[in-house]
Amino acid sequence: MPQPSRPPQFKPLPPGTPVARSSIPIRRGRPLVDLHDSAIRDAVAHELHQAVLDVSESDGVGWCLLYSAGGEMLLNHLSGDASYAGQVGSLRLHLPDAGSDASIFAMVVDHGGVDRHEFHAWIGRHLTARAPDGTVAVQVDEDQYEVIDFSARHYPTWWNGMAAHLEDLPAWTGPTPAYIWTVKQHLPPWVSLRASVAETLRAHDVLASTGMLDGARAVAELAGSRLQHLW
Repeated sequence: MPQPSRPPQFKPLPPGTPVARSSIPIRRGRPLVDLHDSAIRDAVAHELHQAVLDVSESDGVGWCLLYSAGGEMLLNHLSGDASYAGQVGSLRLHLPDAGSDASIFAMVVDHGGVDRHEFHAWIGRHLTARAPDGTVAVQVDEDQYEVIDFSARHYPTWWNGMAAHLEDLPAWTGPTPAYIWTVKQHLPPWVSLRASVAETLRAHDVLASTGMLDGARAVAELAGSRLQHLW
């Protein structure tokens, strides 16, 4: 999705804000919560979203990379197995029951999408495995991997923003999910996500060079501190 064209500036946490510093290092061990429980997923998605709003001082629109990177850190801490990894790639939305090729919204990452700010970011599990140094993403099983998109709540906003400039694109009348958390083969028929290893690695460089990595850490810390009552 379109990202800010300048290095983002993040809001420092207010003095005295409780922060779960232990949520940042990769933690290996027993899970702190059951991430298959729907109530736990609701709580994680809610607190991560609130943390993105607090840290970015925004409504969250345009910050899919912050949702993805912060969510990756948080989920790896909660699960204790470091199996979640941020993904960057293409997003395609199709208005349910529209039946027209004009009723399609797409962000296509091919040929340098990260650098031209045309990409989407989410979290995958089982699609990737990390090298011993923790830096390289490797494709494992594209059909069975778990997909988590904490920024899915913004799909209608992105669609309607494009529809305002295109006469043949109707306003969004489809679902408005708070988040998506499923396996790829069970994704709703109106959404398609296609990861790119090359653009995911490029996004890692962007995270480090713009200061967004520090913002992602702050998101994970703040959301983690607000979830501690669950374990």
